[in-house]
Amino acid sequence: MSNYKNSVQIFTIGVNELDQRIDNYLFKSLKYIPKSKIYSLLRKGGIRVNGRHVKHIYRLKINDVIRVSSLWYFNKNNNIVKYFNNKFIMLLQRSILYEDEDLLIINKPSGIAVHDGTRLSNNILDGLRFLYSYNVFLELVHRIDRDTSGLLLLAKNRYSLCCLHRQFRNYQIKKKYLALVYGKWPIDLKIVDIPVIHKKICINSIKNKFSSINIKYSETHFSVKRYFKFSTLIRAKLITGKTHQIRLHTSYLGHCIAFDKLYGKFKFDNQLVHTGLKRLFLHAYELKFIHPRTNKTILIRAPLDKDLKICLDNL
Repeated sequence: MSNYKNSVQIFTIGVNELDQRIDNYLFKSLKYIPKSKIYSLLRKGGIRVNGRHVKHIYRLKINDVIRVSSLWYFNKNNNIVKYFNNKFIMLLQRSILYEDEDLLIINKPSGIAVHDGTRLSNNILDGLRFLYSYNVFLELVHRIDRDTSGLLLLAKNRYSLCCLHRQFRNYQIKKKYLALVYGKWPIDLKIVDIPVIHKKICINSIKNKFSSINIKYSETHFSVKRYFKFSTLIRAKLITGKTHQIRLHTSYLGHCIAFDKLYGKFKFDNQLVHTGLKRLFLHAYELKFIHPRTNKTILIRAPLDKDLKICLDNL
């Protein structure tokens, strides 16, 4: 029997709960859920009283019906160890672009980490495992940054995972990105092979990441897709796949990516405020590899997110 369930929690208020603040009542009733999550659900309407959105200071009345719309999964002791709201799970369902018995490919939304280990409650891997009721083997074949959107490949069995990892090691998997960068990208700047290191030496100095000590070879191929007044939409093809590789290469050359909180320019971001953009403009739009079972070439593309399209339309 699975120890996971999809639940809508319903609480009816009696005389013993009269005049309690709803947040204090929920802290006791949902004691395994962090207080920050309860406040978040209240703010976003995931918790309603008699069908209405209420604030955390709301005082309970007799016969009030509290409805908590969420997805939860439980451990063996029936304690809540992770929580996903309906909106997040539905977002993951809509993001699936390709699936067969061996593979799963999604169009990852920006702002969501691909795996656990961050301070964020939601992550792609755990969310997808929950979506499949933990009846399917699921592992990440590769990773992309939390703030990057686009194609993410997962394996549904150990055989496929090993085959695809081998393709990555042999540079057989081709990944292409779209990025909006500062200034006019030189038309003849097509190959960048500046070495980078995995670990940060100094968070306040970008150039310190390019060091002769413990360096890793990295190579990115660039081409211009479109010029704008003070920016350029470029294609970036990863030859190697080091952490933050595209972001580091573009920034080091003076052409940082829009809304890059780590390597970007406030001046550039400020020039884009009128477009409505509020996130990193980096999107993994194309993925090409050999299917581990059929040996056929798989080529899949992910359309630009709506906010990125709106940004370009307003430039």
